[in-house]
Amino acid sequence: MEFRQLKYFCAVAELESFTAAADRLNVTQPAIGMQIRKLEDAVGLKLMLRHSRGVRLTPAGRIMLEQAQGILRKIEEAERELGKARNQDSARIRIGVTPSLSNVFVPRLMEICYDQHPDLSLVFKQGLPSELLSELNGGNFDFCFINRDVDRENYESVPLYYEEIRLIGAAEEIAKLPDPLPTEMLADLPLVLDGRDTELSSTIRRELRQFGLEMTNVMEVGAIQIRRTYATKRARFCVAPAALFYAEIASGVCASRSLGIPELKRCIQLGGPRVEAMTAAESRVRELAISIVDEMVTEEHLGWVLP
Repeated sequence: MEFRQLKYFCAVAELESFTAAADRLNVTQPAIGMQIRKLEDAVGLKLMLRHSRGVRLTPAGRIMLEQAQGILRKIEEAERELGKARNQDSARIRIGVTPSLSNVFVPRLMEICYDQHPDLSLVFKQGLPSELLSELNGGNFDFCFINRDVDRENYESVPLYYEEIRLIGAAEEIAKLPDPLPTEMLADLPLVLDGRDTELSSTIRRELRQFGLEMTNVMEVGAIQIRRTYATKRARFCVAPAALFYAEIASGVCASRSLGIPELKRCIQLGGPRVEAMTAAESRVRELAISIVDEMVTEEHLGWVLP
């Protein structure tokens, strides 16, 4: 039984998919399949079964998952304690950020961190909050910005600010719409949504169904720049955090409207190691991130509100 086998097995079990696990771990599906077969051979039991919708654990597999997660947590603890024992004054800190934070927060954190802690190296990866949480659980981040509360043995989160998902478009077109925008008006507006954010599109569709309506003119596009182009060229409206369009809104090219949907107001939290288990480098980055966000909230131009 090897560490890699346990890591691969847990990823497939948690995601219920060989494909998703391969994407998370950046390995091929056959490699994952081979390691899980070796694990099953080692324990002499069938641990998981494939079916048309993904993967299902056997009773033995459920026992193995619980034990394997415990083993991996202990390994993470050992690595963290060894890191502290090395008294790391310099470190490489991996941070997962949302697209809107890449636009407004990351440059400020990089500048201040370089000035105050030139020994620290910050590495950023962008993703949706749900993707970032999965990466944090997989041990791929030291910190990440998420919209869920985390309180686990090794990780926890601290609320930073509330932000509202708004309707954004060319200023001339937005000016024609009421604020807040009645939900039922979304049905006929030409929209371009983030094709990766299924949670957002599901929320909008669910709200519209209460009025017996569906979106009639919607495109789903993953690329941020394409969505910006649609919005600024007066072709379509986006539904996104205002911070994602900060430069366009500040320059007057775009404007926004509240949608008045409670589920589109979300609390962004900083997920990371528990405070008592942090290295000195992690503690410095956490303090910087929180202080920068607090400053940005008081500036008010992003529409962020303290929890």
